Amino acid sequence: MKTTIHNVTTRTAADLLAEAGRTLYGDEWIARLARDIGVSPHTLRAWHAGRLHLSLTHDAVKDTLRLLERRRDEADRVATRIKEVINA
Repeated sequence: MKTTIHNVTTRTAADLLAEAGRTLYGDEWIARLARDIGVSPHTLRAWHAGRLHLSLTHDAVKDTLRLLERRRDEADRVATRIKEVINA
């Protein structure tokens, strides 16, 4: 759910989880993200639908950020290896 205040769109924690989930896992993100952050798919769907409130300080948000950072670090390592091979 997005809220516009003075022409600024703010994103909810659930919006950010959905964006992260799609980035990490594609269209079938709910079950996979739920498993990796230790919540039920039902809970994740309820957050996404706005039926349950999700705080930006909830462990699920922090765990999702750690997953994104780990994926970024892995992608950086692979990109570095590819560049080394190309430049060899």
